[in-house]
Amino acid sequence: MANLTATARRAKARQAAREVLADGVLAQDLTLRMVADRGGMPLPTLTYAYGAVGQLFDDLQLEFAAAVAESQSHVGQGGFRLELGRLIHDYLDILAADPANIEVLRWQMLQIAEGEIVQAAGFSMLPCLRRILERSDEQWALPLTELSIVTQAMISGMHVQFYVRGADLVALKAWRDDAALIVNQLTALARPVPAMSHP
Repeated sequence: MANLTATARRAKARQAAREVLADGVLAQDLTLRMVADRGGMPLPTLTYAYGAVGQLFDDLQLEFAAAVAESQSHVGQGGFRLELGRLIHDYLDILAADPANIEVLRWQMLQIAEGEIVQAAGFSMLPCLRRILERSDEQWALPLTELSIVTQAMISGMHVQFYVRGADLVALKAWRDDAALIVNQLTALARPVPAMSHP
C-alpha cells in the first residue's frame, strides 16, 4: 500500500467504500474505519487519501454522475416520449446495478436536507431535452426551458419518493412505475408532433 500513488489509494478507498455500502451500511453510518478495514489498509493511510467521509462521498458522487452523464449522451432520435423514458429507465438501472450508488444518492439527499447542496446530481434535463429536440425533429407545445424546469421538478419529486421508500427491489419497482407516469404526464404537456417540413 505504501507504494501506491495517491490516485491509486483513493481508487482503492472508493472501491472499499462501495463494498461496505453494498453490504447494507447506510450512507450516514459509513465511517473511514469501515472503509480502511474493508480495504485492508491502515486508517492513517486512508486518511492521507481522504480526510473525511464527506470527501470520499464527493468522489463517489462524481463517479455516479459520470455514469449517468455517459448514459445521457446516447440520446437517440426516437422522440420525446421514447427518449425521456429511456433516460429515466437507464438512470434507475444504474442505481439498481450498484447498491453503493443508492447510498450515494441517499447521501446527496441528506446534504440537501442539511443545506449543503441544492439538488441531487444525476439528471441534467436541459441538455438532455435539447438533444432530444435536435435529434428527433419534433415540435413541442412548451418552450424548451419551461419543459426542462417542469421535468427537473418532477424528477426531484421522484428523488424525494426514493428517500421516503428506500431502494430495495420493491421500491425500485415503484420508482419504475412512477417514472412511467412522469413520462406520460410530461408527454401530455410537451404534446410532441413532427416538425413541419420546410419548403
